[in-house]
Amino acid sequence: MTTEVSAVSFRQNLGELLNQVQYRNDSIVISTRTRMRHIREQVLFPGERI
Repeated sequence: MTTEVSAVSFRQNLGELLNQVQYRNDSIVISTRTRMRHIREQVLFPGERI
């Protein structure tokens, strides 16, 4: 599931939203007046680095 939130709402609910990404595999789109950002969980394979 993808959730769209404002930057202010994201800042106010940071812990809850990050838990949604980590434990429920949700995605979050953070919208501001001019830009949008997408947060999702990165799946790494053993030995892989970012």
